[in-house]
Amino acid sequence: MKIRKVLSVLFAATLTLTLSQSAFAISGQNDTRETALNVQSSNFNFGSYLDKNDVDWFKVVNTSSKEMGAIATLKSQQYINYDIVAYYPDKGEEEVLEAQDNGQGKKDVCGTSGLLPGDEIYFKVVGHDGAWGGNGSGLGYTLNIKRDFDR
Repeated sequence: MKIRKVLSVLFAATLTLTLSQSAFAISGQNDTRETALNVQSSNFNFGSYLDKNDVDWFKVVNTSSKEMGAIATLKSQQYINYDIVAYYPDKGEEEVLEAQDNGQGKKDVCGTSGLLPGDEIYFKVVGHDGAWGGNGSGLGYTLNIKRDFDR
């Protein structure tokens, strides 16, 4: 009986991890817009640590035939403050949207709706020191990107 429960739990955990897209940063990767991590799932989760001079880029493409929205929620750990910026097309010109900076240990949110089929939006997470000083060594951020399609 105990073996069956253990196998059920292991199967459920494996299935959950397999069906969700997540990643952890590797230094030197996804550091430019051209090497942005391509987000393909509807609910993407990412965790990483950046030093004050580093950035991570994420790319979302509307591959559907409907309008789409993409919203990124960035959660900084206590004593460090990461920022997020979105770059997206708007009537043929690129718009830049900086999230309201809610500070250390708080959530910052940015994104847009109305992305047409084929449109791209880029999210850039910027690492920097918090007001507490130090480089926040060992402290990271978590990022969630949700894609919503208009019905």
